[in-house]
Amino acid sequence: MKPELLNPYLSSRKVLGLAEDAGNPLLLAMIERLVGATKLNAIMEDIGRPWPDAGPLIENLFERLDIKWDIENPEVLENLDDTPKVFVANHPYGLPDAFALFQLLTRYRSDIKIFANKLLAATQLEEERLLFVDPFGAADSRGQNRKSIATALKHLRDGGDLALFPGRICSHLKTSDWTISDSEWTDQVQKFVEVSGGEMVPLYISGRNSMMFNVSGLIHPRIRTYMLLREFLRGGHDFTFKVGEPVSSRQLARVSRSVSVGTFSRSLVYALKTGTSKVPDIPQR
Repeated sequence: MKPELLNPYLSSRKVLGLAEDAGNPLLLAMIERLVGATKLNAIMEDIGRPWPDAGPLIENLFERLDIKWDIENPEVLENLDDTPKVFVANHPYGLPDAFALFQLLTRYRSDIKIFANKLLAATQLEEERLLFVDPFGAADSRGQNRKSIATALKHLRDGGDLALFPGRICSHLKTSDWTISDSEWTDQVQKFVEVSGGEMVPLYISGRNSMMFNVSGLIHPRIRTYMLLREFLRGGHDFTFKVGEPVSSRQLARVSRSVSVGTFSRSLVYALKTGTSKVPDIPQR
C-alpha cells in the first residue's frame, strides 16, 4: 500500500480536533506544510514502518536534525537513592528538551513517567511512560488531564518517579521585561512530592527557541503550540542539562509556609544557570 494511503505518523486532524471528514483538504494540506506536519511525516516514512519505539526513534530524529544534548553533572543522577523522585525542569524548547529529558531520565531511572504535551498524542507513538496533558487546560482536554494526573499520583504512591515541566508551556518572550523564560510554575509540584514521600530534583536546561517563534507567541499563545513542531524540525539545537540537589517533601512543606512552592522550585532551577546547585536556607517556622 502506498504511504499516502496509510495513516500518517502525525494526524493534523487530531491536533486541530477535526473529524476525519471535516475541513477543507486543500486548507489542511497548507496548514500541514506550515506547521511542519508534512515534513515530519515524510521523515517518518523515510525511517520506515513499523516505526521504532520512543528511545530509538528520538535518537534517529536527533541524528537527522543535528540535535545534540549533554549533562554537566551526571554524578548527581548516579548518586540518587531509590526513594521516589519528582524531577522538575524549565522548558526552553517544547519538544527537543522533552525528548532529551525522556532519554536522560530513562537512562538513570527505570520506573519513571513523564508528563508530555498532548501534541504527541496525535502521533502513532505508543509509550506508556508518557502522560499526555493539555497545557492550556481546554474544556475538551480536562478529562485527559485528570486521567494523567491520577495516573501520576498512583505511580508515585507505588514508589515510581515522575518528571514534569511545571511552567506547563515552553519558555517564551515576556513583554514585561523582554526576557525569554518560563511562566509561573504550578504549586502542584508540592502535592506530587508529598504523595511520593520522596524528593524533588531540580533540572536546568539551557537554550531557547528562535526569536521568530517567540514573537509569534505575542499574537496568541496557541500559535506557539502550533509552531512547536516547525521549530523542532528546524534542527541544530544544542543544549545542556544541569542537576541540582534534591529537596525533601518536609523541606517543601516548610517552604510553603512563606512562599509558593512553584516559585521556590522555579528559582532553584534558574539558579542552576549561574552555577548555584545548593539548596538555599529554608525557613524553619
